[in-house]
Amino acid sequence: ESEVFDANVRMIGVDTPEIAHDGMAAECYGPEAAAFNEQLVDHLVWLTFDNECFDRFDRVLAYVHVGGGDGDLWERQLLRRGFAESFPVGDHRQYQSMFDLDQQAALMSSAGMWAVCF
Repeated sequence: ESEVFDANVRMIGVDTPEIAHDGMAAECYGPEAAAFNEQLVDHLVWLTFDNECFDRFDRVLAYVHVGGGDGDLWERQLLRRGFAESFPVGDHRQYQSMFDLDQQAALMSSAGMWAVCF
């Protein structure tokens, strides 16, 4: 059975550049990554979990799915388009080898932040 809820989600396995907040300037490509993620607002997605369901900030810790295939993991969309870096944390590594390959593809094609930030 599915449940619909509204929550802040920390996506497992990726790290996007920071946007401006708390007096800190935005990191390179932060606003672009945030704008890309805005596509998820008010859209139905489903979440799967790894070893823990919450991070230390009480955000839901999950993989975000927008469709039924491996390519429909939102994290993969972020990585392949150069909006995020592969970021393994602890034992949350279910898709990490796939994420690392996606980042390599983005690096090789100078996608997104790889073209302007590094």
